[in-house]
Amino acid sequence: MTLETKDRVASAGLLLIRVFIGLGLAAHGWGKFFGEQGISGFAGFLEKLGVPSPQVAAYLSASTELVGGLLIAIGLLTRLVAVPLAFNMFVAVVTVHRSSYFLSNDPPGMEYALNLGVIFLALVFTGAGRFSVDYALFRRKPAVVTPTVA
Repeated sequence: MTLETKDRVASAGLLLIRVFIGLGLAAHGWGKFFGEQGISGFAGFLEKLGVPSPQVAAYLSASTELVGGLLIAIGLLTRLVAVPLAFNMFVAVVTVHRSSYFLSNDPPGMEYALNLGVIFLALVFTGAGRFSVDYALFRRKPAVVTPTVA
């Protein structure tokens, strides 16, 4: 397998991860804004958890998930956007899910938020891959090597 083929295969894998994780998280953010309880219900939940400034935290978290999820899905500003998304997920792990570990359903375990946080952290290192808006806008051209005369 050539290096070019390996890059395309890895980029296809990153595309699958980005689209499904990004759209899934965007749906969570949408639900926090427009779901049954709305943003005020989410803020009330955060207040019960003892989160400082729950109204501000609710808007920040829901916005990060909605907008960040969409940007991750299309691969725009991926490395930059993945940082607050990872942070948001790790905060969820230590606040919402701190009393439950893996395989616990009452309350739900932390594995989903923890896995998402690790995936977003990995995207900080890998970037979006070749099948992304980032690649279309910011791809680096190979450096031209000019021979030097000694």
